[in-house]
Amino acid sequence: MTTAAGRGTVDAVVVAAGGSRRMAGSDKLAMPIGGRPLLAWTLERLGAAPEIARIVVVTAADRLAAVSRAGWLPNSVIDVVAGGPRRQESVAAGVARLAREPGGGDPDRLILVQDGARPLVSADLVAAVVAATREH
Repeated sequence: MTTAAGRGTVDAVVVAAGGSRRMAGSDKLAMPIGGRPLLAWTLERLGAAPEIARIVVVTAADRLAAVSRAGWLPNSVIDVVAGGPRRQESVAAGVARLAREPGGGDPDRLILVQDGARPLVSADLVAAVVAATREH
């Protein structure tokens, strides 16, 4: 697959496996914002970015089934996988899942990593990050 920029695939890993410790145990990703979970907004925004071909969501093992069944997952989400106890292990789990996809070994492929609790990402920001990454 070639992106609009003409070079390789752009995929995303959305890290949503944290324990929300600073939220006194409340899962901030499940908190309703405008009638939908916070994570739904983040995924919708990334899914709307034309550069992104595939998204893997990484969540806590105890939330895997619920997130996998969510009706608000955009079509670009190809899988929901369990993360690890630390962020870097969760990112690695998402990257490993993408590596199993066709083109997973493409040296021109980019993988963007987004925190699931940061829903204000825009298609313009994604395009700017992809362009800057390709340039540098």
